[in-house]
Amino acid sequence: MVDTKTLVELRFHWNNYANFTGLPLDRMNKLHTKQKELSKSIAVEGLTMISTSRSAGMLWNEALYHLSDMFIHYWKTGTTSTEVDDLQNATNLNPTFCYSRSGETFDPHYGTFPQGFHFGPAYAPIAEDPVGALPEIGSPAINKAKQQFVAWCSAFRAARAADAITLRFYFGDPLPFCHALLKFKVTGDIAPGLFSGAYRAAQITLDELAHSSPAAPLAFDVIDTSSLVDHVGLLNLLIATPNLLKPEPDSQSVIYTESIIQSGKDFTKGFQERLCTDIPTFAALFGLAPRSYVSTFTAESNVHELIFSHDKVQSLFGPGKGHVQFQERTVWTNPYGGDSHTSGKRLRVTFEAENLAVILLGIYDKMLEHERVSESGGPRLPPEELKRLSWVNYNRESVAQLFKTVQSRVELRAGVWSDVISKFLQMARADQRRPAEGANYRDTVLQLHLTGVMTFDELTPNWYDNPGYRPGPEKRTGVLAGWKEIPPVVCVVLTVPRQRLTEVFGGSIENVGTPYLVCCIQYRQVAHNISVLHAVWGRVIKSQDSDRMVIEEDPSGKQGHSDLIVSFWAPARTVEELDTTVDLRLKPTMASVLTYYRKLPQLLEVFTAKTTDKNHVIILPYRPTLSSEPALYPPEWKNPPDPDFSKYQCHAIVTENFGQSVTSLLVRFTLQALDERLVLLQGASIGAKQIGPCTMELKIGSHTHSLFYCYPIQGRDPRIRIARKSGYIEVIVPISVSSDPSGYFMNPFPVLGKGAYTPWNIHHINLDRSPLLDTTISSKLYWVEHLCKHQLSVPEKSIQDGSEVTRQQAIHARVNFKSSIHSLAQHYLGESVQQSRVITLCDKDKNRSYAMLFIGGIRMDLASMTIAFDTAVVPMSNNENLLNPLLGLLQIENPDSVVRILTGTYETIAWKKALPAFIERCRSWSHKPGCEYRAQSRIPLSIDSNKKFLCSCGQGVGLNAPQWNIPGWQSFIPLATRAAICPIFSLSYLETVVGNIDEYVYGRLGTTIGNCQTCGGRGKPNLEMCSRCKRARYCSRICQRADWPTHKKSCEPPESSNERVV
Repeated sequence: MVDTKTLVELRFHWNNYANFTGLPLDRMNKLHTKQKELSKSIAVEGLTMISTSRSAGMLWNEALYHLSDMFIHYWKTGTTSTEVDDLQNATNLNPTFCYSRSGETFDPHYGTFPQGFHFGPAYAPIAEDPVGALPEIGSPAINKAKQQFVAWCSAFRAARAADAITLRFYFGDPLPFCHALLKFKVTGDIAPGLFSGAYRAAQITLDELAHSSPAAPLAFDVIDTSSLVDHVGLLNLLIATPNLLKPEPDSQSVIYTESIIQSGKDFTKGFQERLCTDIPTFAALFGLAPRSYVSTFTAESNVHELIFSHDKVQSLFGPGKGHVQFQERTVWTNPYGGDSHTSGKRLRVTFEAENLAVILLGIYDKMLEHERVSESGGPRLPPEELKRLSWVNYNRESVAQLFKTVQSRVELRAGVWSDVISKFLQMARADQRRPAEGANYRDTVLQLHLTGVMTFDELTPNWYDNPGYRPGPEKRTGVLAGWKEIPPVVCVVLTVPRQRLTEVFGGSIENVGTPYLVCCIQYRQVAHNISVLHAVWGRVIKSQDSDRMVIEEDPSGKQGHSDLIVSFWAPARTVEELDTTVDLRLKPTMASVLTYYRKLPQLLEVFTAKTTDKNHVIILPYRPTLSSEPALYPPEWKNPPDPDFSKYQCHAIVTENFGQSVTSLLVRFTLQALDERLVLLQGASIGAKQIGPCTMELKIGSHTHSLFYCYPIQGRDPRIRIARKSGYIEVIVPISVSSDPSGYFMNPFPVLGKGAYTPWNIHHINLDRSPLLDTTISSKLYWVEHLCKHQLSVPEKSIQDGSEVTRQQAIHARVNFKSSIHSLAQHYLGESVQQSRVITLCDKDKNRSYAMLFIGGIRMDLASMTIAFDTAVVPMSNNENLLNPLLGLLQIENPDSVVRILTGTYETIAWKKALPAFIERCRSWSHKPGCEYRAQSRIPLSIDSNKKFLCSCGQGVGLNAPQWNIPGWQSFIPLATRAAICPIFSLSYLETVVGNIDEYVYGRLGTTIGNCQTCGGRGKPNLEMCSRCKRARYCSRICQRADWPTHKKSCEPPESSNERVV
């Protein structure tokens, strides 16, 4: 356990589970009634629940109806079993669905379904599956789920037996926990003064973590945030988690984020809208970037997501029949971590103060976009835009945390942080698009003070000595009278009667959800909005042991009978004017305005009380807490620490997007050696060239130095500034963009390490634990063809279909590389080309083969929704005298057994760089002490046509299975190294990947999914398309004839005539 409170909560739930069967009849009947109502609302006949088959990947359409029906069955019966005895016995509620932080009620998520398994092998033809062969009877999905569950449990038990895994549990909200963990890491303080969660009075106390033995880790290689992006906001996660990663540059630590809520219709814009800035600018500020973005590809597939979330595919289910989601998983890491030249280096980024203020304002504007309600168009906006503008993940505490994170990482080259804040506040208040900015100003200032970014005169200890900050004695209410000292920040505690909440929201409060609340302090014509609140159900009372006010929390929460206690920090200067009121309001979002503007016409006010109303308002110098915990005081101001020193600095240059985007990077090199300064002063020639994705080589006469940049660069034409007398040189380069042959284009598949090598941007896979496809009936593997085809984005398809001259340009090497991988699949399956399991890669410009690929099979990469070619790689460079005769014998024995894939010069280089990564990603052996990689300190060893490019450490290892025992292969296998070659995919947030969807809608897929336009049925067994428009679908000719009088009015041929069968 991380803390004792988690154990208390666990015990509380376990007691509820243990005593569940003995519940009084009225409470049990209430739960059953709630269950029946919820199940009836979810298990709707005719509903197609698309998300249930998501884990089948490209076999989604094969699994769709079976799993959707199983979902309905599950919500109707409470079990996935279809056995009569099981259904008759399924009469008891699952107590784990009846208890949560909301109390005792049956309210599981509407998407609840036991689907946390890889369903692809249940619907694909499988020759070999490590978890077991699929039984011939019963549900394929459930049978496969049970097999995988048994295998996972076995693996977990083995890991525990070897003491290789430790689980620590915590009960509470994720963001406060991350901040608490970081404070404990830095200060050793187990009680950081943070609440464990919204609507909870308990504070975080990391007592168990502090005393655990062995000591608990406080820095991590991997932080997986699951789907929290959809609930707390991407920026909040990327603010809270990076400082918990291992700081060592060589650790390759990563953060995983995942979203299933589609942000807008345009995938190329939605991702950066979530980030609130462009990726290079974010990377300069935070030191993180999506690894796939800087690589410009990913080895993980979301092609199935792109297909099934398309409007045309959704339309096959009819209006309201499908539930649209789009899953997007992203790996965030150090953007220069894949450059071997920067290994072990920690770079510090610098900005000019004014430029940084403009960038932060742009992020702020997008974080709080919902505050621009007055100009947003209201109900005229599309529904998805209305929904997006109603999400409130950020407030001014989020903004202050953003500033604090940037402040800890960034150095200012010109100016100080007070210049940044002053400029930011000035521009924010002058923005006429944000009419409420004046009312929000003091909230922004307060949060910057509380988070330790910057303080202001009105928030210093002697603030009250300034007559401009306090009203005269005759204008004060007296709420602060009698205080020995008046701190600059006080706590306002507002008691909101439950009766008033019932009047506003109507009915039972527990069904309201979690509205976004703000408070407003008003006096005269002045309003100060406060967005950072903490609410608890209960009451405020005086402690029995002291004069301190404490919270008595209602354990039943909003299901109880208590009032709502809302507390917040406020500047003391705002609370003592005569006639000051404290208002609790709904935050004005699209959703709140459209829902409540009739009930709450006065600025969405829920409850109002004067500061002199002692029944409802208390002003305290501390925040009341549980009597068993210390009171919370506002933090004392301390000057923020300077960023950690680094001798490697990189300056960010901002020129585009109204000064809100980093476009170039500058590194200044100051000469230290006297002889070198003399050479410079005497007019030595100066040059610079790019030698790595993030590295330039500076040449001063005969002297050379490496310059390191914080982000991939385009170094073809650097700008060089020379200060010969001052003894320094500045090299300025643009940042790399995906359309340039720059950045990681120089080394698209980095392999890093010293002795224990690992690929940087291609994930690992255990081939022996991955299902092997049965390829004897190639028609059942149609989806493999489409998976490989969609490696290419729409622009890349145009390049592939264009001229040979264009296609063979260096910048298009990856297009050709993807096409060759597609060819591997086609030749292996024999789809419209010669079938072969032996491929030679041949440099067509030099007419020399450089590698032989013996494909032992195609394996499913379940977690990444893709495939891997289980391949034995035999390098032919520098080994042709031995291999060419053997290859000749193989072709004599079977003339059609070998196929040549011709590659151009640049694609040949790409293959020689990719094959080491494909080998290392599945390596189960150790490199030898005399490894060629180690001896030459480079991977690959060479890209020259007549030189060796792979090390020999893994030759013949792991190639003993029957799949390698093929006639004619025996002479090659001892010289081969096992590799997991996989498709590489374009990025849906960079460019359009799935363009022409018609081949799916009008082809095989379109007849296997969707609903009959007349009766809503699913086909007998498949649907038939209207032969003219190919949009309407019917389960029979009877239904088609019945619909014709209506359908003929809109029956038009499709715009596209592409009707290829899927």
